[in-house]
This record gives sequence, structure tokens and C-alpha cells, in this order.
Amino acid sequence: MFHIFPACFVLSFCSLSFLFLQNKDVTEAIQKVAAAYDCKIVEGVLSHQLKQFVIDGNKVILSVSNSDTRVDDAEFEENEVYAVDIIASTGEGKPKLLDEKTTTIYKRAVDKNYHLKMKASRFIFSEINQKFPYHAILCKSPRREKGSAGIS
Repeated sequence: MFHIFPACFVLSFCSLSFLFLQNKDVTEAIQKVAAAYDCKIVEGVLSHQLKQFVIDGNKVILSVSNSDTRVDDAEFEENEVYAVDIIASTGEGKPKLLDEKTTTIYKRAVDKNYHLKMKASRFIFSEINQKFPYHAILCKSPRREKGSAGIS
């Protein structure tokens, strides 16, 4: 049987988030809610601070605190925005690799300059700059377009 966190909890969590002073407080709250619904939070899922043109900022909220995964303690400040990712399971809460897939979503580091030698690489980079200047890029596989050799 699947348990889903009600939308009303998510809304109340967001409206009360100013009460949490540090990221570890949010981690503890996530664990308490999951326990109330007889669920376990899946390990390895992080929630990131969002900034303009950056989808994974420096401040991170850990969904499950354990000895394997550590993040720096961070205090919340006014007007910060976070993407809160929570994955719950009625099982053990550990992800399983079912079959390996190639990466299809890429993110450009906007603070880096690239000196590309291959014509295909320069072509695909200019396409990305035109179509997705600051967003994540979805590259469906297999690609047979002109610049597919430029993606790695």
C-alpha cells in the first residue's frame, strides 16, 4: 500500500519553514513526518538552494541524515528559495539500480568558459546557448542530429 504526503502538509510545511533555523532542523522534520505515515525517506536525495540561473546552490538540505552522507550546516536567511525534493518509500528507503541508463539531462555551468575544438561541439554549444541559456537541457537518446557527437 502506498502512502502519499497530503498536499496540505506540504503547504503547511512551506508556510512554517521560516521556523526552521538550520537545514538539520528540516531534515529532522522530514523524518518525523515520514515516520507518522509509516514511510522511509529515500537516501541520497538533496534539496538545494535556488539562485538566479543556478538550480543547485551552495546551501543543501539533506533528506536523510546518516553516517555516509554529510552536508555543511547552513542557516536559513530571509528571501532564500529552495527546491525541496522528497522521495518516500514504504520499503527500506534505499535506492536500487535496476538497469543502467545514459544521462539525458545536462546542466551548463554558466560561470565557466569553454574552448571547444570540434566543430560538432561548437555547433551544439551554440544551439544550447540559443535554446537553453540558463535551464537544464534534455537530450533524448539516440540522437542523429548534426551536433550529437558534441554531447558527452
